[in-house]
Amino acid sequence: MASNKKSKLARQQAATKARRESKQGAATVGTTKSAPATKAEKKKQTQSLGIKVAAVIFAFILAGSMMLPSCSAIFEGRNARNAQQQAAEAQAQAEADAAEAEAAETTEGEATEELTGIELADSSYQPLVDELKAKLDENPDDLASILNLGNYYMSWGIEVGQAASTDQENLYASDLFDEAVSYFDRYLELNESNDVRSRRALCRFYAGDTQDAIRDLEEFTEGVTDYGPAWVYLGMMYESTGHAEDAEQAYLKAEAADPDDLYGSKSYAEERIAAMHGTDASASGTTGATSGTSLQDVLSGASGTGY
Repeated sequence: MASNKKSKLARQQAATKARRESKQGAATVGTTKSAPATKAEKKKQTQSLGIKVAAVIFAFILAGSMMLPSCSAIFEGRNARNAQQQAAEAQAQAEADAAEAEAAETTEGEATEELTGIELADSSYQPLVDELKAKLDENPDDLASILNLGNYYMSWGIEVGQAASTDQENLYASDLFDEAVSYFDRYLELNESNDVRSRRALCRFYAGDTQDAIRDLEEFTEGVTDYGPAWVYLGMMYESTGHAEDAEQAYLKAEAADPDDLYGSKSYAEERIAAMHGTDASASGTTGATSGTSLQDVLSGASGTGY
């Protein structure tokens, strides 16, 4: 059984690699030295050291979890939401938990330790997204499946991006983030969500669409001024691209938007401002996020989900 699974995985990876090489080859056919850069080339260029550094900043917030949709309930649990959205998120949470448990049982006792980096990420996420796509074929408006597909592709892209060491691997990560954006867009067409809009912007940033991602969050925070996490993410984008003054202003907006620290935004913003000024946030009486604790950790603990 393990041998068959490895063979299947090898075929999937070979096919994926072939598609990537074909995509890159097609992008360069017929071009000249003076021709403008293609979309794929621009994306590869944006996977520079600056984006790598930015990815590290965001990874400790988002990595380490399967990006389960309980985040949506955490961020928006106190807002008035319709019954359809609540049911979709509850269903998505249950299905993601079940899928994760099934994946753990499937790999238990098999030689998965032989897989590392991108191969390990592919073996973890490909079966999950395949199963959800099959469900979506049967019910195209299944909010839970759409949401989980966006979440899984986002996590998949993060893991691939962290392990990437070549232009081709960086392009692969960008493609995964593009897939996540497509499912988040599909979800937003059916149901509005502050959390999903924020994640969509993060995916665009990860994919190398830096300015578009920042513009998306700027426009979003103009209309939704009281959503602390969005201001935190915007501040982190500013900070990672060298706009310290704009970053501090966004962090201050995060504090004002979450004065009771319900989302952990206030604590995290205070910590980042203190770090930017080279001071200790604990000296100002911060009681929320502490050094080494991510905003996502605070949100999970506060919600009691502990995912």
